[in-house]
Amino acid sequence: MGYDVQFVDSISATATVRLDLGLSPWNVRDNTVFDLPDLRRSAVSTLLADGDRYPAAAYANRVITLVVQIRAASDDATAAALQTLMRELDRQSNIMRYRPGTSAPVFFRTFRTAPSSMIWDPVQKELVAQIPAEPFALGVLETLPAVRVANDPALANQVDNANPYFETDASNWSGVNGASVARTTILSWEGLGALTITPAASAGPGAQSEELPATAGNSYWLSGRLRSWSAATRTINLAWYNSSHSLISTSAISLAAPTDTWVGYGPTKFTAPAGAAFRRITTTDPGTPGAGNPWYVDSIMTWADGAGTGCCWDVAGVKGDVETPLNLAIAQGSLTGGSDPRRSVIAVRRRGTPAQMPLVLQAETMTGLTDTAIAAAAGDPNMSGGGQNFLRTTFATNANLVNRARLAAWPSGTTPDTRGTYRVFARVRKSNGSDVINVQALVSTPTTPATTDTVTLPQGFANVPVWADLGLLPVPAGADPVTDSTGVELAVAPQTLLLLASRSSGSGTLDWDVVLFVPADDRLAVVDWPVDTALTSIVLDSARVMAYGVGAAGEVRTTGKVPIMGGLPMVSPGVTNRIVWLQDAGTRASGATPTLGNSTVITASYHPRYLYVRPATT
Repeated sequence: MGYDVQFVDSISATATVRLDLGLSPWNVRDNTVFDLPDLRRSAVSTLLADGDRYPAAAYANRVITLVVQIRAASDDATAAALQTLMRELDRQSNIMRYRPGTSAPVFFRTFRTAPSSMIWDPVQKELVAQIPAEPFALGVLETLPAVRVANDPALANQVDNANPYFETDASNWSGVNGASVARTTILSWEGLGALTITPAASAGPGAQSEELPATAGNSYWLSGRLRSWSAATRTINLAWYNSSHSLISTSAISLAAPTDTWVGYGPTKFTAPAGAAFRRITTTDPGTPGAGNPWYVDSIMTWADGAGTGCCWDVAGVKGDVETPLNLAIAQGSLTGGSDPRRSVIAVRRRGTPAQMPLVLQAETMTGLTDTAIAAAAGDPNMSGGGQNFLRTTFATNANLVNRARLAAWPSGTTPDTRGTYRVFARVRKSNGSDVINVQALVSTPTTPATTDTVTLPQGFANVPVWADLGLLPVPAGADPVTDSTGVELAVAPQTLLLLASRSSGSGTLDWDVVLFVPADDRLAVVDWPVDTALTSIVLDSARVMAYGVGAAGEVRTTGKVPIMGGLPMVSPGVTNRIVWLQDAGTRASGATPTLGNSTVITASYHPRYLYVRPATT
């Protein structure tokens, strides 16, 4: 296996080598040292107790000691070779590729330096340079498969139809019964594009997606947005097929679509019938419309039923020795459009079993208290979950800040993963936009309460759910030793959780949909995204702590400063990293229809970080 010390142009498996110190006339000496970085610690001590504590630690830059001999045919050739090395050392920043006999190389980002000594005599030509470098050796970029993160925390993320957003074309969709399909950018529900369905003068025209697998007896969700050129009944459906691809039956969501208005269909869950092996999304006009009477669909998708894993996804199998920044590329159609800017919250949980941490609480699972009861109506498509899916506070007898909903044992299990500080977001809806309503959350042991801030809900947004940021909540409330004397982390008993609200003016009601507990004791960031429909994607660069826009050709596009508050996500090897993603925190400028049925398309990447060399696979 070869031994490589090279200056290259990039951290890449196909990097261009500018100077290879393993080839003649160079000879890398044994006293070349890729020294390890120092771990600097902040020590805290007191004479009242023995020992020091280290509340913070960080790696310092390292120094690479490079010792090389030059064995050229002549002194002039030696001088020419030496000049090449001097120019590499003098670069403001550079990249060294290092492979000491291992299968895979590592890369060091280095800084400008000069030789510390030089021997030039008739017998020996030798140079020594102390090269400062960043703390970690880096591996080549690891790009993870794209994920679709559902905005509804009750839904799974695995949207499986290929083209739900029509951001670039109308691929995977075709017309049926004489209809034609095409992508349009004249209007859209989210992002840049939508699908136009133009019928012929025939019965039951529409459009269909590609065929997707299905299993009889399993459940599948269907969701979409539809806009009709003229008032008419339209459907969005799941069509079921047997193993011979013959139609068995169709499950439909049928609505009377008004003229020129986006209407939400679903999310609705259907069960695959006996014999089902495949499914398609279809959208149809069940009648015989006139030719050229089009309708439009956008954000139209299906996914298999499963545990509610929306608002988060897991990153496991991270390579490297230490934690590393996680960069995120977000599809433009998921974030920006028109005058509808978004504020997103991104957090990470890296300890324990992240799937067991408290994240989602559907309000309808709580006990209604003063003037609060579960909604009588069946499922509201603008609210999370199914069935009677929210609580309503009327303030009929008491408008003061009092308990409105209670959960005696939250979360239900006894586990160390309950522990933490959480930033609490309540998805709530006012019936009257001008009402002044305050909300608060509280957890309590029998003697010790802990509360969030008391937050006044924004004015406006009548009958529009918003995520209200209630601030921080520690769990458990009160004293917490974290571990016992043996070092084993202690479990946390369930707490009593209360939701409080007051109405200081107005006469409307308050609906409680869902409460999200975002972990805030590791890394949490709040990002205000730009409004720019010309972007293809927005990159959230955690290593540089910045966000920037990317155009169709991969070029960087000016987006103005993107405000980022807090710490962007880091991921660690050897653990499951749960990334929590809340797309619309707070309110949106236009007060548009809620985006609960949509999802965010995210591609994550990272450079593994090593302290010295890397194994062949990890």
